[in-house]
Amino acid sequence: MQLDYSLTHKTTTLTDIHHIIGKIGQNNLTNIQNVALGRISMALSGAQDVRKQLVALVDERIPKFQWILITLFMLTLLSAVSSIYSVGLLLPSILKAAFGVSIISVVIILHNLDILNLFEGNIGGHSAKDVIDIIDGKK
Repeated sequence: MQLDYSLTHKTTTLTDIHHIIGKIGQNNLTNIQNVALGRISMALSGAQDVRKQLVALVDERIPKFQWILITLFMLTLLSAVSSIYSVGLLLPSILKAAFGVSIISVVIILHNLDILNLFEGNIGGHSAKDVIDIIDGKK
């Protein structure tokens, strides 16, 4: 699941719901129906705000040129650490390995943050499953 799915795939959900509300709103409605339509309109406004925030996040992604620089810096650091003499020495070998793993881990975490993929399973998945369970009547 990608958080920016609605930006990478064409969707008309929000506009379709707005059109349906517009058609329903033209009929004579009871007070409670008008309140419900108002709440739906407020929820759609919130969804549009979230979409705008997501567009801003996508615009803040790291450009390819900067990824090239990050990769070059990572390779420079790894080659500098690997050039440290540690043949037959336990502590320097462990420190070199730990430093190399930490450099690679930081770049992987940075990449996952850049593609909005770091906590997607925890945040979006549980919430969506909860809503689906409510709709199915399991909760």
